[in-house]
Amino acid sequence: MAQKREFDIIVFGATGYTGHYVVETLAKSEEAAKYRWAVAGRSILKLRKTLDDVGLLIGRNLRTMTAIKADVEDEASLNAMAKRTRLVINTVGPFIQYGEAVVRCCVENGTAHLDTSGEQYYIERMQLKYHTRAGETGAFIVGGSSFASVPVDIGVDLMKSKFDGRLAQIENILRIKPGSQGYRFNVGTFSSMIHMMANMLLYRKQRHALMPDFDTLPAQPFVSSRKLPLYKQKQLNCWCLLSNEGDKQVVDRTQYSEHRRNGDLPVLYEQSIGFKSLLVPLGLVFWAIGVFILSQVGVTRRFMETFPRLCSFGMFSASGPTRQQAAEARFTHWFFGRGWGKADASNPTGPPNKKIIMRCDGP
Repeated sequence: MAQKREFDIIVFGATGYTGHYVVETLAKSEEAAKYRWAVAGRSILKLRKTLDDVGLLIGRNLRTMTAIKADVEDEASLNAMAKRTRLVINTVGPFIQYGEAVVRCCVENGTAHLDTSGEQYYIERMQLKYHTRAGETGAFIVGGSSFASVPVDIGVDLMKSKFDGRLAQIENILRIKPGSQGYRFNVGTFSSMIHMMANMLLYRKQRHALMPDFDTLPAQPFVSSRKLPLYKQKQLNCWCLLSNEGDKQVVDRTQYSEHRRNGDLPVLYEQSIGFKSLLVPLGLVFWAIGVFILSQVGVTRRFMETFPRLCSFGMFSASGPTRQQAAEARFTHWFFGRGWGKADASNPTGPPNKKIIMRCDGP
């Protein structure tokens, strides 16, 4: 990655919902104060307003910050932006629609690229298309670098390092706790979900191209995948809905890479979302089936993106969560691991006999 650039970091899409929070976080961070950073987007006026709004929130004058005009439909502007910085933080989604041009310009200019995408089809497509070229130019391309995947991927790695023996299986359960005002998600997340479902069949083929021998990797003995998508988790006393898309693909790619590099036997990883009531996951299943069907047709896909609140029963909206909702909401990732102690690690002769539990709490 090139070292001598005008900026260390540029936040692209700073005027959007996620971009606004990234700018606020950087502006408040003592660590970020050590770096030269700027904001970029389609409108200089809107960028200036974002800086003024964030400045009012944190009690600082940000008017001296540099604002750069860059547009995903103007590749020359993206190239100019990438040449000015060591790292682009890209918050412009849905990434399957708008992300590739930014990645391409960063790769060609040897600029690191970090995005907040949870769209696995997009992330793996970028890896397939640009991995070799990125290695040649020294550009690091990092996707899923947010709540979408960071706690899970780091959590699995941490569990493996802390397990005194041989870890064979991990069950991850996500619990989300809204605050007093409830919670709703930003429309960008809904759009990403729709496009992910629309490309699901292509996604399967793409994953096979990326990891052609993944299904034939040696498996852990005496452990098997959960068969029922909906089950009762006794330790947490909640109903769990299997969600083996998204974060799981990130973990699988890491496991695959470690096996190819070090020969490590992949850990069997499964993830679920936990609910107090059985009715909620049942309702989500039927709703997701409906969204999947509608996402296959262009007209209905556009209708869902135009009316996200109507099509999601209020779960998603163009305005996203309010600041109070975002401040009060909490999440917990539970990790339940099973394996064998040191005595049985090299040649287990029966089911796992050792357990480890870890939790990750966050806002």
